[in-house]
Amino acid sequence: MIASGGTGGHIFPGILLANKLKDNYMILFVGNRLGMEYKIVNRNKFKFLHIPSAGFIGKSLYDKCKAIIMNLISFIVCYRYIIKYKPAFVIGTGSFTEIPLILSAFLLRIPSFITEQDSYPGTATRLLSRVVTNVFLSFEESRKYIKNRNNISVIGTITENKGDKIDKHLIRKKMNIEKNRRVLFIIGGSRGAAVINNAVIEMIKSGIDKKIYIIFQTGTINYETVMKRLKNTSFNGILKPFIYNMSEIYSISDLIVSRAGACTLAEISDNNKPSILIPFSYATHDHQMRNAINYQNNGASIIIEEKNLSGIILKNIIENTIFNNKKLSVMGKNAGVLHNNNAVNDMIKIIYRRLSYV
Repeated sequence: MIASGGTGGHIFPGILLANKLKDNYMILFVGNRLGMEYKIVNRNKFKFLHIPSAGFIGKSLYDKCKAIIMNLISFIVCYRYIIKYKPAFVIGTGSFTEIPLILSAFLLRIPSFITEQDSYPGTATRLLSRVVTNVFLSFEESRKYIKNRNNISVIGTITENKGDKIDKHLIRKKMNIEKNRRVLFIIGGSRGAAVINNAVIEMIKSGIDKKIYIIFQTGTINYETVMKRLKNTSFNGILKPFIYNMSEIYSISDLIVSRAGACTLAEISDNNKPSILIPFSYATHDHQMRNAINYQNNGASIIIEEKNLSGIILKNIIENTIFNNKKLSVMGKNAGVLHNNNAVNDMIKIIYRRLSYV
């Protein structure tokens, strides 16, 4: 099996699928070494095949021309990879890196599958849906945006849910978090989000309630900057550039502050956690706002638009929410019903069934 795609938040969907299939298949990943997926794949000890792919949407004319050339090269490289390794099937898990791989598989008559995490399907999904064996969607509402609807399965987003197997008290003890403290988990994304980081820094400097313990993932790019800006500011919590043990952190969190990417929301749902969502205002087709509205309308989240975000507003909403046990409980339960936490197993069953028809 060959997989390709972006990280999809913190849990790279291809990794979870690969771990489920590795007893029966040799797993190969295709992607760009400059992407976060390269680090995650290496950390999980799978073989990584490099392609020089690049994004196209929202780029300057120069970058678009450069992307076209790089993606043409990637197509040739992927074509050679498929001839060399002769995969039983290929699967794309999002982003532009899947396009050359899936198109190569189509030309070589290799069964192919793609996943779409967001409520509004991206350009790659809408293009590739015409040639793949099956499309896996996270949301039923996404179906209407895809012209070929005969090869669609709505299964939810692939996530890793280990919350029930984690000793929350042991994790809190290891992190020296006192029993009477509420845990606030702030996620700006794997690379970070400057607008969220700035608001959190302002919030901490303004003096947030001392009973709140903050776990703040700054993103790898912004970590040093945030550290410097908070150097002489005391607060209860820790700063991390990137968090790999996400399941453990989710398990001990009372409230999540994050972007509204589909994978992150699915993880929040799997762990039955209430959330404050700050959708990325420049997301393609505004899909993060669409995702966030779905969660807010179902009583699982509170939205703060980027244009309204400040440290004071964020602090007020957090302090008014995190100590309200009834509100936290209701929001958490509402989040829990918004996602199928068995998505990866459902996907595997469909893949096997489709392969038998090919």
